[in-house]
Amino acid sequence: MDSKFKRGWSPAFLINNYLIKQVKQIFIFFILFFTSFDNLSASDYQLLLEKVKNLKIGIGSYYIGENYNSKSGKPIESNYPGVLKFQEKDIFISVDKERNIIIGLYKYFKHVNTDILKKTVSQLMINFGEPTLEAHDKNIYWFFDEKGKILSEQFSKAKKENDIKTPLLMVKLNSDISLSKLSDKNFQDNTTFYYIIYSEPLMKKLN
Repeated sequence: MDSKFKRGWSPAFLINNYLIKQVKQIFIFFILFFTSFDNLSASDYQLLLEKVKNLKIGIGSYYIGENYNSKSGKPIESNYPGVLKFQEKDIFISVDKERNIIIGLYKYFKHVNTDILKKTVSQLMINFGEPTLEAHDKNIYWFFDEKGKILSEQFSKAKKENDIKTPLLMVKLNSDISLSKLSDKNFQDNTTFYYIIYSEPLMKKLN
């Protein structure tokens, strides 16, 4: 997503100044450079968990790193060992089965009007500011470390220096249409998209 985002939809001011450069490598490429959180001791895990919890990032009343205590969640099938999955209305929740810790949150929108995508991008930018990274005009990422959001400039510098570390937490939005089209106020179409919030370090500790 680059300077193609200009006035054209409300609230357009959220995206007008978004000048982040397009990165050609997709996420699966640069994840190989991430420093691993494997082999943490129990005390180190608790420290990691506190750092994730302190970010207070989630969807609705659910936050990554918090205990999952809801009684109203509908259990759904999980394809991942050590993970329980629940659905609360339109929110999908992944929980570390052993520790009862929320490690992932997910919302999925199928065949909806692009106005919903515009509003979702707008809300995410209100919540998290300018993204850390954009790829292929269909993916937006916000990375967080213990200090908060990792700025795009910080990520670019770390990438150049081969010093990319695993973020404590990540927010990703993926759309099946070009996000630059959202700058055209006359553009209307149906789209399928999702956004997900998760902590890879916490996922690495699944048993």
